[in-house]
Amino acid sequence: MIEKFCLQYGLEEKIMFKHQKMALGVGEEEVKFITERYESFKTLFPYLELYTKEDLKTLEPKLVWADKAQTIERPEPIVAMGAKNEYTTVDYGAMTEELAKEGQNANPEQTTDIFYNSEVEDIEKDGDKYRLTTVNGTVFTADFVVVNAGAHSLYLAHKMGYGKHMGSLSMAGSFYITSGEFLNGKVYMVQNDKLPFAALHGDPDILENGKTRFGPTALALGVLERYKGLKSFGQCLKTMNIDGSATSCLGNAQRDITVICDYLNLEFNEEQFNTDLVEPEIA
Repeated sequence: MIEKFCLQYGLEEKIMFKHQKMALGVGEEEVKFITERYESFKTLFPYLELYTKEDLKTLEPKLVWADKAQTIERPEPIVAMGAKNEYTTVDYGAMTEELAKEGQNANPEQTTDIFYNSEVEDIEKDGDKYRLTTVNGTVFTADFVVVNAGAHSLYLAHKMGYGKHMGSLSMAGSFYITSGEFLNGKVYMVQNDKLPFAALHGDPDILENGKTRFGPTALALGVLERYKGLKSFGQCLKTMNIDGSATSCLGNAQRDITVICDYLNLEFNEEQFNTDLVEPEIA
């Protein structure tokens, strides 16, 4: 849908760009995983390709060479599954502005209003209508309401009486920007199935002149929205809906050493873990 919208309004190479992207397998186990995943996916995604170490020397040379002079290959077997010449990168801030503009111009016989700084505090059923009250006291009525409020969606659902059996823990994801260009496209690590986050990856940042960014971090900040202080903390606490199940789930995650190591970007070795104290470097 994003690609079709941008192509329809001529936004390619303005806010939507083509880069190569791939998932990288390092070591025998990950190479086997990526190769098998490619075989099962290639009929669904005909543009998918499998890249050998020789292919990567051209596509992403810094993944292969262990030295700056590019004379020493890294010893591990590596393979990647990915695509070239596909739209992969979008300036979502600019696209949001385009969506708003085209949404307002879509039908000259209808009026589309956009209200900024109008945080919705309550949504209540009022007969066959819905009543929306904002924090500044403005009231709207509607035949139907679509809530697309990110981390606040479940918070609003709870206030309306929906999803009371659910809870969510908001996680923040940040990226580190390098001082130079290291990758030609997106490169993802193999996903850890135990972590519901995007795998660590690097890619050229279109807003930073192609400098490589690495991330995301995964940090529980205890707020639904950064820089909103105590109010957002209270909302986060309510949305977590802490009960026995939630406490057990969090406890299990904290006790799983593979999850902890992945969070800290450490390689887990059971024998080493039993004998050595691992102290990660803090960036």
